[in-house]
Amino acid sequence: MKNLTFIGFLIVGSLLLIGCGNQSDGPEEVTLSFLKENFLLRNFEEAQKYTNVKQETNINEAKKIHNELRKNNMNKLTVFYSEKDSTNDKKKYQVFIPEFKESMDFTLEKQSGEWRITDYKTKIFMDPKKL
Repeated sequence: MKNLTFIGFLIVGSLLLIGCGNQSDGPEEVTLSFLKENFLLRNFEEAQKYTNVKQETNINEAKKIHNELRKNNMNKLTVFYSEKDSTNDKKKYQVFIPEFKESMDFTLEKQSGEWRITDYKTKIFMDPKKL
């Protein structure tokens, strides 16, 4: 009987841990959410939740994406990640977005248990107005 009680407590405890656990987004999800909010939707307030970069910088970077190109790709953003460097609390990615003919380097750091973009640089390969 003691064994059954112990197993019961283990099962209930495990379920509580699973149900109450804080499931924060990983660095790839944070990057994708930021890209969608900042560059596609231009929802700069929402995008700011994922980054420590100044909002003015985010707005200026978003303006580099031609409006027509942005609207045409609203629901079909393709992102390729290439991890450049990483530790448990810091990740560096090179992200390629074929629809925008753009490559971006992202640095993310884990702060208070949440992944945040601390820096990014953009390189556009071709003038989107000529597409």
